[in-house]
Amino acid sequence: IRTTFGERWPAAHPNNVMQLFRRAPRTSNGSGPAALAALAASGRTHAVQLELGAPLRFPGAWRERFLVAAVATFGRRASVRDLRGDAADELAGPLPRASAAGPSRGVALQAHDPSASGDGLGIVAGVGPLGGDEIGGRLLLLPGGQRLLLFTGHGRRRDDGRLVTGGLEAVAFDGTTEVRFRGPLLDIPDGALYFRDEAAQLAARVRDAEVELRFAARGDGGFGTVAGRVRLDDTVLRVDAQGFTDPVLARFAPDHPGVRLRLTASFGADLGLVADLAPEPGAASLAARGAADRAPLAFDGDVVLPDVPPARLAAPFRLPLRGGGALRCAPRAHVTILRALRPGLFARVTFGVASYALGERLGSGFYEHTTAFAAAPGASGQA
Repeated sequence: IRTTFGERWPAAHPNNVMQLFRRAPRTSNGSGPAALAALAASGRTHAVQLELGAPLRFPGAWRERFLVAAVATFGRRASVRDLRGDAADELAGPLPRASAAGPSRGVALQAHDPSASGDGLGIVAGVGPLGGDEIGGRLLLLPGGQRLLLFTGHGRRRDDGRLVTGGLEAVAFDGTTEVRFRGPLLDIPDGALYFRDEAAQLAARVRDAEVELRFAARGDGGFGTVAGRVRLDDTVLRVDAQGFTDPVLARFAPDHPGVRLRLTASFGADLGLVADLAPEPGAASLAARGAADRAPLAFDGDVVLPDVPPARLAAPFRLPLRGGGALRCAPRAHVTILRALRPGLFARVTFGVASYALGERLGSGFYEHTTAFAAAPGASGQA
């Protein structure tokens, strides 16, 4: 059993039986689990389990395709016609080859276009190594409110170095990043509830989607323009915004409990801000990108972080700047997930789209609030 998912999500809880089959098993105090772990380590366990919850749960064309593929693979091919009433359609083919190989460290892109639809469109994408030759990918679309469209996948590094998993492909070269996706996205009405509520999971649907985005850097620092399109079923949204190549949900790996807050905001093509905030004295940083001639920005003294994720605050919060003025943030949506960092240490991460203001300039982007704690909570949720 290769427990790719067991080492990360969704079976990362120490009480999950998949943890017995980790390549580097955790220590166990019980004789039963220890014996099973020893059998797994000796190579004497051979089993395959197909987790069919997601493929069968959500109605639509992609479920029909999966059923056709499953019947054709595990049963009589003649039964495919019995299932569908007609010949099986071919599954979607691979994406065209990228123009350059992705770097081994992975590729990430985040952007928010406030004019892409009535409520704007947030985009978070990333493909990168998980260890060995395995890679993982994530694509999130936030089209307003609490709605979230999600793709996650795992795959293996290709011989040409491309980072491709499922229908998601990302590549970076010469100050340019390209993200392409073709396939199913899980359309979740309320991203805040989905990872902890069964009823919210049942309300999700699968949508057919295509994403084509191109990031062009503006100077140094991972800030630049993002252009392309996003198709959801028959609706096409044009994207013309600014974005960052900083990863989301991948930066926080502390060795002790604590609170962190990361803000990324675009104020037009000439200015992007990235803030990393922590309660320790002198730990807060604020960096301006894309504006070489702008006076340096810094926070005024130590920053007081909220004890709860900012999405749960009743009002926007304000961060004073040195020399007067302030950076104001108003979270507009939130998704909360639980991540296992190491045995005994977990992180609750709340992230989402936010509106920003810097003096008279208005902007938009993302926030990421993380609380690390030493004990697992009673409820579990993974992403």
